[in-house]
Amino acid sequence: MTANINQLLEISMDEAVLDMATPNPPGEDIQETPEQQKVLCEEDLVGKSASITYNDHLHRLAMYLQLPMQMCNYSNRVTGATCPGKSPFQVTLKPRGTGVALEWFCPFGHRLWKWNSQPLLKFGMQGGDFMLSTNILLSGNNYRKIALLFQFMKMGMVAQSTFFKIQDTYCVDPIEKFWERNRADVLTRLRQKDRVVVLGDGRMDSPGHCAQYCTYTTLEQDSRDIVHIVTVDKRETDRNSVIMEKECFIRTMDVLLQEIPVKEVVTDAHPQITALLNPERGKYKAWGLQHSLDIWHAAKNLGKKL
Repeated sequence: MTANINQLLEISMDEAVLDMATPNPPGEDIQETPEQQKVLCEEDLVGKSASITYNDHLHRLAMYLQLPMQMCNYSNRVTGATCPGKSPFQVTLKPRGTGVALEWFCPFGHRLWKWNSQPLLKFGMQGGDFMLSTNILLSGNNYRKIALLFQFMKMGMVAQSTFFKIQDTYCVDPIEKFWERNRADVLTRLRQKDRVVVLGDGRMDSPGHCAQYCTYTTLEQDSRDIVHIVTVDKRETDRNSVIMEKECFIRTMDVLLQEIPVKEVVTDAHPQITALLNPERGKYKAWGLQHSLDIWHAAKNLGKKL
């Protein structure tokens, strides 16, 4: 079958099919929304500056933002039908821990984009939640006090369960390793001295005779470096809170006397510890230790007697 060439339609250049790709005209490149920033290494989170941002101002800023798409990109997986939703899109703000999440929806309820005010770690944990939890512990603060401060400020706060989970999973072991490494360096330096003077004192978790824990801290006189820390539970002393500090002191001295040349011990006027350091009848009389009272406790004890 032949065709009349004169009757064929003329194909314009716009309809021609070329064997090379024609680039898109300037300004017509398809743009996509950027992905959420993720924490891949320590430098992506530690040392980064942060600010207090009010949710109303953040939501107002998001309302002025224009997404790179003008139509909803949702399509039905079964029928292949596309969503006819057009801009402007609705913006919602959802508080999440110490941060917020902004979401853009089309008029038919399809989510187009989600943006978080904080970088995300593995398993979706927010960077600010992680940094706040770790720094509460490292700075010696109390979770409930910080949570109360955030409540007064009407700011989002890390949940208490999340705080303790982060503490147990990420903080306890590294802190213990750092402490052991730092203590080993201090003991190595103190072993070179002929005479080491240590200062010790205990601290209960609550006043009175109802304390559950006692922490005894020992420092070196010249450098003020902490050389030993021990914590005793009341259950380890037959639930007798009165002898917890004595038990802490015994555990401390049993360790330090084997590690550094302790010649003098400075404590408060605790009668049980004074008895342990008695040069004639005390537990440590064979070591020839000199027992001294620090000037504040000595003055306080003298004032009581007067």
